[in-house]
Amino acid sequence: MRCIHFTFIYCLFCLSLFAEPLPLGDVMTPEEQQATGLSHVTDAERAAFEVWIGKWTKKVLDHSGSYSPSLSLRQWMYSWPGFETPAQRGSTPQDIAELTKANQVISRITNAGEYVYLKNGSVWHISPSVSYYVSLWTPGDRIQVSQAASDVFYPYRLFNISRSDPTRPAYAAATLVQQASPTGQAAQKGPAFYAGAKRITYRSTLGEYVYLEDGTRWRIAPVGQQYVQTWNLNDRVRVGPSNDAIYTNTLTDLDNGGIVQAKPAID
Repeated sequence: MRCIHFTFIYCLFCLSLFAEPLPLGDVMTPEEQQATGLSHVTDAERAAFEVWIGKWTKKVLDHSGSYSPSLSLRQWMYSWPGFETPAQRGSTPQDIAELTKANQVISRITNAGEYVYLKNGSVWHISPSVSYYVSLWTPGDRIQVSQAASDVFYPYRLFNISRSDPTRPAYAAATLVQQASPTGQAAQKGPAFYAGAKRITYRSTLGEYVYLEDGTRWRIAPVGQQYVQTWNLNDRVRVGPSNDAIYTNTLTDLDNGGIVQAKPAID
């Protein structure tokens, strides 16, 4: 028993090296301690709780700059980088829904505002009429998504709630290119992320053509050629389908982030 007690005290000491304990009497009234049952704990349990509440308070302060009133406290907590609940985040549909909303935050913008990537894994194609303004948005901006059923071509609206400049549109008409990740956060770029991608072996100077290592050759739609000019040899590209009748495919540069429409090049 003495050995167990010593081990507990030693672990408590180690924890205290990384956080300043908050005395229970400084943060809770006697009535609150009574209501929560903390008035009946042992001295060792009280000390452990004071260490824990000190660590937790420090963690909240570290993330205070990202707080937004538009999120519930739980959603905000889930948006902290690397945060996991003791029960492992994402284990229930409610957890996933909370995390998906919390991660409606811009991670990157490509093609001069044509595509917006969110931290929940979703990708959005922006209407050309507002893509310039969207190019002025920045990673870290928080987004709210709503539907516009009457708009056949761009049936969603992305509202940038981090922007308050009245001279620039704070919303954009968009189409959904890629659904949010099933886990509520974008997948890390491990080997699975690049599965099926092919490296660029040739890119024409003006961006009209891209050749891939599997021997396929692609002619780029005129509107996308300026973006392909920034792609590099050996970038990994994924080929997918397009809704366009002429440029029937999409090329996504997984290293650069750009997406363009293309069709097989015929010699």
